[in-house]
Amino acid sequence: MKKLDSRDVFGSIGFIPKQAAQAWSEARRIKIPKNYSRVSRILVCGMGGSAIGPHAVRSIFYDKIDAPMQIINSYNLPAYVDENTLVLLSSYSGTTEEVISCAREARAKRAKIMVIAAGGVLAEMAKKYSWPMYEFTPKWNPCGQPRLGLGYAIFGTLALLSRAGLARVSESEGEAMIRALARQAKRFAANGTNPAKNLARQLKGKQVILIGSEFLEGNMHIAANQINETSKQFATYFLIPEINHHLLEGLSFPERPKRDMRFVFFESKKYHPQVQRRYALTRQIIERNKIKTLTYRFSETAKLAQASEALMLGAYLSFYLGIMNGKDPSDIPWVNFLKKKLSN
Repeated sequence: MKKLDSRDVFGSIGFIPKQAAQAWSEARRIKIPKNYSRVSRILVCGMGGSAIGPHAVRSIFYDKIDAPMQIINSYNLPAYVDENTLVLLSSYSGTTEEVISCAREARAKRAKIMVIAAGGVLAEMAKKYSWPMYEFTPKWNPCGQPRLGLGYAIFGTLALLSRAGLARVSESEGEAMIRALARQAKRFAANGTNPAKNLARQLKGKQVILIGSEFLEGNMHIAANQINETSKQFATYFLIPEINHHLLEGLSFPERPKRDMRFVFFESKKYHPQVQRRYALTRQIIERNKIKTLTYRFSETAKLAQASEALMLGAYLSFYLGIMNGKDPSDIPWVNFLKKKLSN
């Protein structure tokens, strides 16, 4: 691990609870204009690791956010953006070109604007135009990779929406999630055998298909992202019950790749009862198509704590897979290659 982990990804993962505590404390002190609470919709603009945090917020707190929330991964905003829209610009570096493009459009459309960044052009724009901003110092992310700065992205987003009067999340709920993050970080970082290492061993060399539902949708998105980048291994995700209406008929062909597939089911007693029933049936159908499945069962019982557990599991799982694949988990050569070509 020490030989391959050149930029201390393992350390950054272990610090996610501290990132969360820092962001929850700092961002809750940001002053937000009162008229921000009267917007009719929320748009979050972000790419890659800077967008996965808002994905988690949207799904985990779907029943506590009082306006429709959409995430934009593009250079442009939808036509309906106006002065009644809150645009939250999320960029770890503050230099993401797609987000900066959206920032200019949002200002031209007179939208309400907030910013999460560690500096860069975006922070300069926020100061120039007096946009509310959480400018964080990423002292608990030694590897510097945005996807490992999840504590800042998730709890910064959540705190700003709460301060704006758009998310009904109490201080105690945020603190409970942070305590769960710390419990699970200790569990998955343990020497010797632990559930994250065991799962990594079973997924090494396989195409990983993550299956979740409802409040864990964002967690599935994050875990797939991290396995792709950190493990250098293919991963994607699907959601129950949606896949019951199409994917089950797509398992017959092609036959050859099926032996390399692994479906991983994240089962929770916090899902809708009918959704819970669908898990066993869906797993049965997939196995009848000669595809192997795995099941992860949560040690936490509360909904928010399960989301914290899934977050830490995905991060550690992706790290252990990367090490087992013989790769530096911080290295992203193809992403850097593409960025370099685009800058020419």
